[in-house]
Amino acid sequence: MQGGAGVAAMPRKILLITDIGSDIDDVWCFLALAHLQEQRHVRIVGIVTTGGNVSARAMIARRWARALSLVDEALIVHGAEDLRPNLHVAGFLAEDHPAASHSGDTHRNSSDFIFDVLREHGPEKVTIMAIGALTPLAAALTAATVESNNATVRIKALADGGHFPEIDYSNLQLLQSLHCLAIQAQAVQNKGDLLIPDVENAFNLRDDKEAAHTVFNQLSTHVPFVLIGKHAAYRVPIWQCDLERLDMACPEAHLQR
Repeated sequence: MQGGAGVAAMPRKILLITDIGSDIDDVWCFLALAHLQEQRHVRIVGIVTTGGNVSARAMIARRWARALSLVDEALIVHGAEDLRPNLHVAGFLAEDHPAASHSGDTHRNSSDFIFDVLREHGPEKVTIMAIGALTPLAAALTAATVESNNATVRIKALADGGHFPEIDYSNLQLLQSLHCLAIQAQAVQNKGDLLIPDVENAFNLRDDKEAAHTVFNQLSTHVPFVLIGKHAAYRVPIWQCDLERLDMACPEAHLQR
C-alpha cells in the first residue's frame, strides 16, 4: 500500500470480527495480519469475538494477540454470551501454554466498544473485517438505530419549543461512514442493485442469518462492501515456506514449539 511520489501510505485501520476457536482459518488470519502490521500495511484497532462461546473465543484471541504482538488485550472484547457445544480448545487455554495470558476478562458492551473505536479513529479511516458471524455489528446497528430514532423525537420536541441543539456525530452515522466492510462470505445482487447475503451457502452468514440481513440491508447502500466468497478463499494455498516467511518477518511472534 504505497502513496503517491514514493510516500508510504498510512496503515489501514482494521476492526476485526472473528470466531477464532479450534479451527485454523482465523489463526491464519491473525498470523497474516501480524505480518501486514509488521510491514505497516495495517493497524489493528480492535477485535470483537462472535460465533457463540464468545468469552472463550475472546480468551483465545487475547492469547494469540499477545503471542503475535497484534493489539493490546484491552482492545479485544466479546458480545452477549451464546453458549454452544463443540469448542474444543482446552489445551490452548491451559495456563502453561506458551501464549497464555494472565489478564482478566474485562467485559465491555461490544456495541459501545465498536462506537468508541470508530469515534476515536474516525469511521472513514476504519475497515471492519468480518471473518465470523455478523452478530456484533448487527447489534451495534440495532442499538444505533434505536438511539437515532429517540434522538429524532427529542430534537423535534426541542425545535418545536424554539431550541435548536447542536447535533453530534451519531452512532448510526459512524457506522454508515465506514471506509469499508470486508466480509468472508458471498452475496447476490438483485435487480435493484441491492446486495442480498447468501445465507444458505456462506457459513459466516448462515451462523446468524438475521444479523446478516440486518447488516446488508442497513449498510450496503452507505458503505463499500468487499466480499471474499469461500471458493475464492479456498484457491489460496498455504505452504511451509509461507509460514517460514512469516517467522522471519515477525521474529517476536515465535511461539515455543
